Amino acid sequence: MPPKTRLKPACFHAMNGSSAISMSNLGTQLQPSTKEQEEQLVSRSYKSKDWEIRTRYDETIQNLESVFERSQIFYGFYETMFTVASIKSLCEFLEIQFFQPDFEHYTNVSRTEHQIDTKLLGEIYSHYEPVYAFAAKKFGAKFIGSIWPERND
Repeated sequence: MPPKTRLKPACFHAMNGSSAISMSNLGTQLQPSTKEQEEQLVSRSYKSKDWEIRTRYDETIQNLESVFERSQIFYGFYETMFTVASIKSLCEFLEIQFFQPDFEHYTNVSRTEHQIDTKLLGEIYSHYEPVYAFAAKKFGAKFIGSIWPERND
């Protein structure tokens, strides 16, 4: 019998201001400093191929599930990952001993304090609506609404 295949967690994240800006900065040295500069960068970027490949979780999940058995895939959500329960669940999936996580130590912290304008967020949510609909169907509308409340505005 072949060994169990384990995949890295597929982590969802909502397109809030800091994650959107971080994604727009991938592969660039550009560090926008004002809210307006950040919004311009996001506005130019959210329909790009780079964003699409990192955000179309519906397509990613369908591809994963066409190759791997469901028992070989762990789905985790960024919004719930930093809890003891989530770490325990991940450790069980990976068949490794649980360790007490250090949630007080931060790495890769967003460099912005700005929130994206709600009109622009609405455009982004509309563009990625198939992703939200897929996630709500697959993981439950109540759960998705609880971790991505901005979508319900």
